[in-house]
Amino acid sequence: MTYFADVKFIDRGNPDLVQLNAREFQRMTDLLDSARPTLRRAKDNTVWEGAGRDKYDARLADAGHLLDDLAAAFTIAHDALAGYAPELEKAKNLVREGRVTEGKLADLINSVADAWTSEAKAAEPMRKWEDIRSTTGFFDWVAELGVDVESIRADAERYYDETNTKFSTAKQVEETARARCLADLGRAYEALPDFRADSTEAAAIIAGIPDIAEEATQAASNPNVQLAGTGAKTDYGPSGVAQGAVSPALAAIKAAAAELPGGNVGIPWYQLWERDDSYREEWIRDNQAVIRAAAGKYGLPPDLVAGIAWQEVGGEAYWTDREVFGVRNSEEVDNPKLDPNDDQRSNATSMGPIAVQVRRAAETLGYDPATMTQAQRMEVVEALNDPKQNIFIAASHLADLKQETDFASDATLTQDQYRELAARYNGGPYWESKAAQGYGNGFMTNLPKAQLALGR
Repeated sequence: MTYFADVKFIDRGNPDLVQLNAREFQRMTDLLDSARPTLRRAKDNTVWEGAGRDKYDARLADAGHLLDDLAAAFTIAHDALAGYAPELEKAKNLVREGRVTEGKLADLINSVADAWTSEAKAAEPMRKWEDIRSTTGFFDWVAELGVDVESIRADAERYYDETNTKFSTAKQVEETARARCLADLGRAYEALPDFRADSTEAAAIIAGIPDIAEEATQAASNPNVQLAGTGAKTDYGPSGVAQGAVSPALAAIKAAAAELPGGNVGIPWYQLWERDDSYREEWIRDNQAVIRAAAGKYGLPPDLVAGIAWQEVGGEAYWTDREVFGVRNSEEVDNPKLDPNDDQRSNATSMGPIAVQVRRAAETLGYDPATMTQAQRMEVVEALNDPKQNIFIAASHLADLKQETDFASDATLTQDQYRELAARYNGGPYWESKAAQGYGNGFMTNLPKAQLALGR
């Protein structure tokens, strides 16, 4: 049997968002393709004879191969999501049809029986009918005395079977499509070229070449830079950051992060979660220098920051947060009456490997969420999604939370204080809630693992 609880996630699914992601991958393919004429001109229109010509041509060839490989990977990803979206829509329609027959079954049951207990009232119609049609114990028999089962049996069985068929088919359609989609996304990820440019001097080199800034300005007019209707993008100046958008606190974080190793372990964008502790160990180990630097900057024990990282990284892949933010932000751009600071709006979105709400990060970085510009908001978002900057922001937020406690000036923290800070990080003003306290307890359970990964 398949019940609504088994397919509720399908009912909540959004094929339009899946299609939006597919369009983003297609946009990237189109953007890469649009660079090919420039690459050809760089080779064919450059008249140069000398010892460096062979190396120049080789680098252009490398760039061409990089374009080819990236475009191929993004095409596979686009096709995977574009194929999944209509199947998800089909499954949603089946669930809707099942809900109709489920409602008819509920009406029949309610016409002859009243639920006595809270459990019975909360039960799905299919389960109610299963209980009514088959007495399994004395108390069931007593509860069902007087229920005219036979008067509704034929219709109830029909609605029950139709509902089960719709839900079962929906579940099978979605599962089959999702398995195929994830396999293709995995193939796309594996097809990405292994190419990294992690020089800490890159920003300084780029800032020192005005022609690169001019190229960036020209490239911004490319229609494939963003999807139509997704809102304004940040304007970039010679330094590579939005003009007037970087607060002093964020500028300091950017500078500190650029000098430190780390930021090399990401969550594959095709993967919805990564639960293996080995991933968390790898992430903390890769970023241990950043964690220690951020903790030192904000007067926190390094293992406190590492412990929060252990709790946060490896959950829902944070590229999905970017998509949620993008949709919300686009709606706000199109409808100025929407307040970005309301719950379920863009500034309430938690982002980054160590999740921090956009508005909390903005406050930590010295912005006023109520008045910050779109360019400033996007700077905050980009900083949250950069692993190294994200660690600094999370540590700064932790330091802000510590100032709200009775132990704000304590240099050495007790285990109970560690637990409280973790609960405050999760629950904010509701840190004493059961959920936030559970987070704090989980933090303490996993703290030794985080300490080991950090190298304490």
